[in-house]
Amino acid sequence: MKKALILIVSLMFVASIIFMGIGCKPEEAAEEAAEEVIEEAVPAEGEEPAEEMDSKFGGVCRVGMQSQPEILDNHLFGTNHVLMLTDPMNDFLYRWNADYSALEPHVATSWEWNDVGTELTIVLRDDVMFHNGDMLTSADVKASFERCMDPDNGSGHYGFLIPITTIEIIDDYNMKIVLDSFTSGFEEYLVRLAIMPKSIIESDPESLKTNPVGCGPFKFVEWIKDQAVVMERFDDYYIPDFPYLDGIEFKFY
Repeated sequence: MKKALILIVSLMFVASIIFMGIGCKPEEAAEEAAEEVIEEAVPAEGEEPAEEMDSKFGGVCRVGMQSQPEILDNHLFGTNHVLMLTDPMNDFLYRWNADYSALEPHVATSWEWNDVGTELTIVLRDDVMFHNGDMLTSADVKASFERCMDPDNGSGHYGFLIPITTIEIIDDYNMKIVLDSFTSGFEEYLVRLAIMPKSIIESDPESLKTNPVGCGPFKFVEWIKDQAVVMERFDDYYIPDFPYLDGIEFKFY
C-alpha cells in the first residue's frame, strides 16, 4: 500500500512539474526521494495547504529515485518506475486534469464513443512534433498501440489492450478504435500509453529502450547508468510556453 501511495504521489509530483508551472532554481533543485515528496505534499491535520507557487521559467529540477529502471521504454515497461521516469518525455491521447476529476485533451483534441461503448472515434492535433522531427499522425498512434498489442513484445500494456479488435485510420488526424465489447476503464487506461514515432518503431525499436523518442515537453539527453537520467526542454512542444523548466534530472541513490 505504501509503495502504491508513493507511486501515485510521485506521478502527481512529476505532472505538477510539467504542467502546473512549478519551477526549481538551479541552486535549490529538489533531490528528495519520493517518500520525502509525500511528506511535503500532504499537509498535517489542521494545517493549511501551502500557497501555490508562482510560475517561473528556467532552472533544472532534480528528483531522487530509490532504484534505476530497467529500460526507458514506456511501451515495454516492467515496473511503474519506467512509467514515472519517462512521463515527461512522452505524451498521450489525453491526460488527467490537475485534480484528477476528468480527462483533458493532449495529442487528441476530442474523442467520442458510439452508443454501446465499443467504438472510440479520435480526432488528433495536427501540430504535434516528435523529438526526432517527425510530425505525429494517426499512423504513429496505431503503430504505438500495435507494438503494445503484440504478445511477443511483452508489453506491460498488453492485458489492457486485449479488447481491441481493429484500429482504423480514417485519415492523418482521424481514427477509430474498435473493441469486441464494452470494457469498463479502457478510456482511462490510455493515459498511460505513450505515442511514439512509427518510423522508429518499424526501423529500430530496440533503440527506444535506451534512447527514448517521444513528443512530450522534455526530450532525452542521456542515461548515466546507476547515476541519472537527464532531460532538457523541448522547444517545439505544441503547448505554448510549456514547459517552464529548462530540464529535469532523475537521480538514483
